[in-house]
Amino acid sequence: MIPQIGVASNPWNPSRHKGICRYLFVSKPTKNTRPRVSSPDVVDENADFDTSFLCCRQLDPSDIEARGRMQLGACFGGMAIESSMLGAAHALANPLTAKLGVAHGQAVGLMMPHVIRFNSQVVEESYMELVSLLPRGTASDQRLSASDNIANIFTQWMRQASLATTLESLPQWPAAVDSGQSDALLRELANSASKQWTVSFNPRPAAESDLLAIYRAACTTA
Repeated sequence: MIPQIGVASNPWNPSRHKGICRYLFVSKPTKNTRPRVSSPDVVDENADFDTSFLCCRQLDPSDIEARGRMQLGACFGGMAIESSMLGAAHALANPLTAKLGVAHGQAVGLMMPHVIRFNSQVVEESYMELVSLLPRGTASDQRLSASDNIANIFTQWMRQASLATTLESLPQWPAAVDSGQSDALLRELANSASKQWTVSFNPRPAAESDLLAIYRAACTTA
């Protein structure tokens, strides 16, 4: 384990990507086909660590307590991965990194809300469980489904970290492409995503056409 003080000097840019990944990992036990091993305990323990890391880190880079929370949360996140493997969010994120150079935390965090909504048809009950385990003080809308609440909260975390929430708002997204060129790029990304090993672990089977639809939704909608 790296002492908390040892990561206090990390720059904010990579730290925010790590923070987003930490929140992504804690949701993994509810959204993949690999059998769960004590995953409710992993989620329950990690839920005790609220979202203060992201907000405190922006205000005070030397906040050691927030750093410690992130490190322990990352540990629980690793346990969640061992229990459930990865899914469509990573399959969609990897081509963004490979083709456009988008940082991993940014890419996977941007795609996650859309994958949550896509998977809701088969794991809505698991998302209901996750809503009940959200960090203390996290706002949710009782009028919305559990999956919509989780997706919206994840988007809030992205904004809190000052990260892009749509493909078109990415600095790396081609600025001068017309609709035809943009669609060609999305098709290329979807083709690549469909070949990713991690997509096979997604709880809802995702064909290339499904991945393309998710990319299209992520273009302008958070």
